[in-house]
Amino acid sequence: MKKIRSLLYKNITSKLLIINLLVFMVFGLTAIVVFSSFHRVQTALKTIFTPEIRNAVNNAALGRDLAIVIGDTKLLVTAFYGKEKESLRKEGTKLIENAKALANKTSNEKLFKTFDEFTREINNVLIQCEKVNLLGMEIETADQVLSTNLEQLAKLISSKIFDKVMSGEDASDMDHLTLMVSECSKLVFKISISFKRLGLDYFKAPISKDKHPLFELLNALLLNLKVFQTSDQDISLIKQELSRDVEKFKFLITQFHLEAAELENRINEMDIKKQIMLTIMESIDSRVLKNTEHASSSLTQVISRTIFICITIFFITFFIILASIFMNRSISNSLNQVIHGLKHAFDESSFNSAQVFVSSQELSGGVIHLADSLKETSLSLDEMALTTRQNADNADNADKIISESAHDIQTFNQSIEKLSVFMEQISGSSEKTRLIIKTIDEIAFQTRLLSLNAAVEAARAGESGAGFAVVAGEVRNLAVQVSEAAKDTAVIIEETLEKIFNGSKLFSDASQSFIKLENGRNKIGSLAASIAAASQKQAHDVSQINQVVSDMDQLVQKNAENAEKLAKTSEQIKIYGKNVDRFIRQLLDLVGKS
Repeated sequence: MKKIRSLLYKNITSKLLIINLLVFMVFGLTAIVVFSSFHRVQTALKTIFTPEIRNAVNNAALGRDLAIVIGDTKLLVTAFYGKEKESLRKEGTKLIENAKALANKTSNEKLFKTFDEFTREINNVLIQCEKVNLLGMEIETADQVLSTNLEQLAKLISSKIFDKVMSGEDASDMDHLTLMVSECSKLVFKISISFKRLGLDYFKAPISKDKHPLFELLNALLLNLKVFQTSDQDISLIKQELSRDVEKFKFLITQFHLEAAELENRINEMDIKKQIMLTIMESIDSRVLKNTEHASSSLTQVISRTIFICITIFFITFFIILASIFMNRSISNSLNQVIHGLKHAFDESSFNSAQVFVSSQELSGGVIHLADSLKETSLSLDEMALTTRQNADNADNADKIISESAHDIQTFNQSIEKLSVFMEQISGSSEKTRLIIKTIDEIAFQTRLLSLNAAVEAARAGESGAGFAVVAGEVRNLAVQVSEAAKDTAVIIEETLEKIFNGSKLFSDASQSFIKLENGRNKIGSLAASIAAASQKQAHDVSQINQVVSDMDQLVQKNAENAEKLAKTSEQIKIYGKNVDRFIRQLLDLVGKS
């Protein structure tokens, strides 16, 4: 590192080469960053944006087509009632084909499965619509059959009355039949009107036969037919057929309710599948949006990072250019400074060589005076070494005394610890005694309860239990005395435990104090040892200083000899100075200055 730094300061070619290398590296780094950023942006556009945009477009088109299918399904389910079977089947087939084609457009496996289930539910709804339509047609047919049979019955009764009148027989017993047939016709007409007026939505609700308007009319019709009594065989046959038709009508109404309710369930299941499908599509849209936002954020970060790096590189380039300008100027200035410095050094060296000659003469006289002073210093250091040695011996004696007292303190501290353990054992025994007293107190309490029960039993026994009552009283008194004694003993034990605890605490405090005392003794011992070591070191240092002074005395003698040599050297410096002046003139010619 020092060689490189020296090269930078001395070699002009190296400085220029480094500047060119830095500029080349900056431009290369700029090209790498820009092309790398473009590649990352292109990759993000290909791998994230293009697929996600395609998914969003496909999902939007799928949602639009799904809305059309759902609308057509709702329209067909709303307007299916009463349509012809072929027309309904044709529209349903077209709707299912559209739904299947829509399912084939999606690439999402979960969405495709839900589309398939939705298509099956549409098919189930259409099948159920056909069943409801078929039952509706059967109900209308049954209504027509009822009306036709009632018309036949009315014609038959009229014919019978006419025959009796023509034969001169009494036909008054058949007049009420005409009125009953008319009443039944009115009920059938009301049934037909009510069925059409109620509509399909009514039959989708759960059936309630008690308050059902059609069942009320049908039951009234059955009641009229039961009241309808005649001896005519033909009329009785038609009446029985009418009763069967009414029962069939009731059965068809019940089935119509069930099929309509099943249709409602199918529609609800279809709506559930539709909602699941919409939820999946919404989740796909959310995922696409999230991925797009994440990709946009990543792309923005890449662009921002690229801009930041380019700006940074621009500033670095700017500073490198400035550095090159300043470095060129510094090279020129450095050369000028070197020339000026060499010239100044030459002048100074010429002046100093003369000063060195004078100083060498003065140094010779000063060295002789210094030798006399060193002898006096050596005598003072010998006296100081003797005093320091005495201090070291005294510090060693103090350290020995402190070490002997440490053993006594440790012995006392161990005794305190044993006494503390003994106090804890006494405290544990007192605690066990307190538990035993508590047990005795509980036994006394149970004895009092037993004596009380015995007194109660003695009272029940009367005179025969009088002696037992006296014994029970004595037992209770004894239990009371035992309980009071146990309580007093427990109080005494509690006080004893508290005193033992306080004594243990005092012993613990005393032990801590002795520990602190021992720590203080250790610190004093350490200080005494440190003082002894320092005194030993000081004695050693004084002896070394004494040796150094002796060496300095010898060195002073040598300096006297060197001073004479220095005078001769100053003469040689003048000769070297003339050579330096010649080199400076050559450097000025190189820079281009005279």
